[in-house]
Amino acid sequence: METDQQQLDLDAIEAIANAATPGDWFAIELPPNEHHKHPAHWVKTEYDDGNCTSSQVMADCPWRQADAEFIAAVRPKVAKAMAAEIRRLRAELAKVTGQRDYWHNELMCADARITELGRRTRTTAVEAHVAADDSDDCPRFEDNPIAPDLCAGCGNAHRWHTSSAARRP
Repeated sequence: METDQQQLDLDAIEAIANAATPGDWFAIELPPNEHHKHPAHWVKTEYDDGNCTSSQVMADCPWRQADAEFIAAVRPKVAKAMAAEIRRLRAELAKVTGQRDYWHNELMCADARITELGRRTRTTAVEAHVAADDSDDCPRFEDNPIAPDLCAGCGNAHRWHTSSAARRP
């Protein structure tokens, strides 16, 4: 994840793209000649400024055709579209992160509430069973279909309710 200092300055990228020559850009290779023994690689554009159609060399990449092709591919129109998409994705990420944080907080509150209610229920149930239980059977054992050996009221084992050490005077 990028930090604030590492994030692209999208405003600066758009300003540069807006100031650049409009139109489609393309890479061309010029063959060697008497002045240059190696081929030259240029990026050119042809655009209509409203008055006439112009052709202009945008970049001279003397050693690599791949550099010229890259510059031509990332012309102003593409740079502006990429900046817009990055802004959209950042906004979507902020929204989803906010939703995640909200629901995480809700879950933490619910978990704390469930824990507290469970603690209160267990304490109340144990006190009720010990105070009211004169027999060796806890009437709540039949109420627990999932674990018949555990009391549905407090979750303790049958043995806990029937041992003399567990009973309070």
